[in-house]
Amino acid sequence: MNPQNMAKGTDKLKNTNPDCEVWLTERGTAFGYSQFIVDFSSVDFFKEHFDKVVMDCTHAAQLPKPNGRMSGNPTLAARYFQAADIFGYTGVFCEAHPTPSLSYSDADSVLPLEKMVELLKN
Repeated sequence: MNPQNMAKGTDKLKNTNPDCEVWLTERGTAFGYSQFIVDFSSVDFFKEHFDKVVMDCTHAAQLPKPNGRMSGNPTLAARYFQAADIFGYTGVFCEAHPTPSLSYSDADSVLPLEKMVELLKN
């Protein structure tokens, strides 16, 4: 869904409950691609229409496998984590695990837990 259509949902929610907060999680889009693409130019638009805009760096870095399951790119996930601050996201969602290969969910895109300290300091 394009950013303009995403904003229309906010109006419906705010009309139902003007005091609610509406958060958007950026996970990238896959229109015409075989992988997710994050359009950082949409962040400012999203921030005009949503109370919080959160970068989901590990899901945005997922890649499809031929068997229909998902793979991932933890290096790209770490870069998305850093870019979230540069582009002004209000928060970051990131999956981390002490041993990513043993993670039950999204093992191919999960970041090593020990890398989180470095990412958070930067």
